[in-house]
Amino acid sequence: MSTVKHYKDLGLVFVESDCVDNNPSNDGSDIIPLSKRMELLCNNVDYDYDNAPVGEFAWRNNTCEETAYKGYIELTYNEVQAVTTMLASEIDWDEDISFWRPALIDKQSALITEQEKTIFTQEMSDANELVPLGAGYKVGLTTYTCVAHHLDGGIIGKAVNGRLTHHEQEHHDISPLKTQKDIEIDLIGELINKYNSGEGSFEDLHEHFRVTKVEK
Repeated sequence: MSTVKHYKDLGLVFVESDCVDNNPSNDGSDIIPLSKRMELLCNNVDYDYDNAPVGEFAWRNNTCEETAYKGYIELTYNEVQAVTTMLASEIDWDEDISFWRPALIDKQSALITEQEKTIFTQEMSDANELVPLGAGYKVGLTTYTCVAHHLDGGIIGKAVNGRLTHHEQEHHDISPLKTQKDIEIDLIGELINKYNSGEGSFEDLHEHFRVTKVEK
């Protein structure tokens, strides 16, 4: 199981009813919903709840404002019954979203593997390649999946809400999607910049590098 610190490092603020291990041994044997007091302790940098495993997250109401959390997120849409999972940076936080919550790390591992096989990559974009069928890509703030190549050129993209759009690739700002590895690299860069500017500490850098591994 992933720990409280893993999610806090990605910008998450824990809320009441998130489920966290309350056993001092951090063995995952006493995962319970957070009370208001436990919520405050989880978010307090001076209290050692960081090593506690996380069992489940409560659903959060969509406020139409971008969340500070940088990991994978599960969403429910007003007109779509199924749960959709996306990277936070790829979400258009509009009123069509009803609820959201962070995806648990065991779900994320499978999603990262699958996503890295089916996204429009930066390398493809640099080479001016056509978005592959089934690959995810982004136009503006909206994420699409390529469902067809148009006979007259360009691609047909399907948004999460089911809307289809024809994108003539040379006339649209089609962007590649970020993987979890990209997110981690960006976070490391932010920590280094904070350290260099005097806003962060060496301890912050050391702790993050100690628990984070970014593969080449």
